[in-house]
Amino acid sequence: MDELQLVRELTKDTPLPEPTEIAPARERLLAAASAEARDELAPRRRFTRLGLVGAGVAAAAVAAVAIISPFGGSAPSAHAEAVRVLHQAADAARTLPAVDPRPDQFLFIKERYPTTVSEEWLSVDGTRDGLIRRDGEEIRWPGCRDGRREMVKGDEVLGTEECEPQPAVRTDLPTDADAMYRYLTEGRDDVNAIAKEANVVLQEAATSPEARAAVFEALAKVDGVELVDGVRDAAGRTGVGVAWAHAGEPAAVKLIFDPETHAYLGSPETSLVELALVDEVGQRP
Repeated sequence: MDELQLVRELTKDTPLPEPTEIAPARERLLAAASAEARDELAPRRRFTRLGLVGAGVAAAAVAAVAIISPFGGSAPSAHAEAVRVLHQAADAARTLPAVDPRPDQFLFIKERYPTTVSEEWLSVDGTRDGLIRRDGEEIRWPGCRDGRREMVKGDEVLGTEECEPQPAVRTDLPTDADAMYRYLTEGRDDVNAIAKEANVVLQEAATSPEARAAVFEALAKVDGVELVDGVRDAAGRTGVGVAWAHAGEPAAVKLIFDPETHAYLGSPETSLVELALVDEVGQRP
């Protein structure tokens, strides 16, 4: 289970337009985006691989959305632009093909950090043993079967413990923005915690375009969201960042999107390089 270069910040004293003023322009934007996405994706839907992330992968999976100003020519605020970017990311997510995973499959996640690369194979239904490879080390990730799972330290099994299966792919996640907002913020009032949970959900919702889109639309509801231009993710890819300020601290970039496809890349600390379904541990797409 790793983007956007957009408009500059307006002065903070300038009021945002009312929703009724921008609704017609937004409807035109969404209609144009949907039409372009359908035209571009028609010959590609035969692929079952989850082409969700990575500059090259995303470019092949998501049609570019035209950048149009619905504000009558005046530059919108950083907050308004961040909201627009998140909605564009949601529109792009909806164009991705839905995939129906088998319970015996694994979700392959490849992430890049500033100093290392991590590869994970996680059980779709949470009952099979997975694997994590990082820094030359292999860590077995025991599945939960019959309410028990092994406790391991390296290659040594220390015993078993009670458990509940933790599926790598969730089919019960909310698919509308309001429900997803409640899901992400329940028990969390810190934007860092919300952003971390959003990243987890983006992986768990790997096969549901609607749930992934709901994540971005829910994040657009977070107070203080703003746009940061020209940021790099952990893989060095330049994109447009969405940031939040919290507790009087400077705004920190939480999400980075590709400037053309609007695909989610990751953050300055983590780049989501690849996300796909595979049939066995150790297999790569």
